[in-house]
Amino acid sequence: MSKPMFLGVIVAGVLVGGVLAGCGGASGSSDVVVAKVGNTPITESTLNHWTATFVRGDFYSANSSKAPAGLATDPPDYAVCVKASKTLEPISSSGKPTRSAAQLEHRCQVLYKLVRAEALSYLISSLWAVGMSAEIGKHVSDQDVQRYLGGYIKREYRTQQAFATYLANRGWSIADMHYILKRNLLSQQLDPALRHRAAALGGGERAYGEAYIASISKWTLKTHCRAGDVVARCKGYKAKPAKTGPGEASPAVILEEIATGR
Repeated sequence: MSKPMFLGVIVAGVLVGGVLAGCGGASGSSDVVVAKVGNTPITESTLNHWTATFVRGDFYSANSSKAPAGLATDPPDYAVCVKASKTLEPISSSGKPTRSAAQLEHRCQVLYKLVRAEALSYLISSLWAVGMSAEIGKHVSDQDVQRYLGGYIKREYRTQQAFATYLANRGWSIADMHYILKRNLLSQQLDPALRHRAAALGGGERAYGEAYIASISKWTLKTHCRAGDVVARCKGYKAKPAKTGPGEASPAVILEEIATGR
């Protein structure tokens, strides 16, 4: 397995795998519930954790340097993101930053909303994988992940120090890595199961597509999201028309702009 990327393991076009949505993030009894998959909640603190984790990892991928603190902040804290962005803004020949504070705030707002949606979709699909795995009698224990991690470190990083540096550069914790690896291990079990269901429908790519659509439809109906946080995979989600005009950059493009000062 190559070094993990957040969106790197895809089964039939859908992110899969994972453990409880709270893994890797703080949670509490008073936490606001953003979404539920069946009876399992995704809380605001968990979503905030993974939003920031996405930003830190993607920023390092774009710039090979650590992200300044505060890039993934929600209102009313866009001022923190603006301050962080200013540290990377080039200075014009007149001695002034190339972007105004209002422009930086708008970019912070767009970045936060886009990455938050990606993180929520990621967490939902992780819980789907837990449910899908349970349906076929499969699971991955913490001990399984720990055993895999030992071999993974030797294979990909060779030393514990190199692995620790990899995590530190991206601002990830060992719990984040456990989450990612557990998701990946579960994903390896789900595709064969989906193909087995397709075989029962007659086999072939058409049958595989039918089995895939049936599974996605089933889990979409189990997924309820709070108004304002309805993303793909939520029940009631309606896709918006694609936009290609100026200012419709992806999170990766925005982070690269911030990282390079463009």
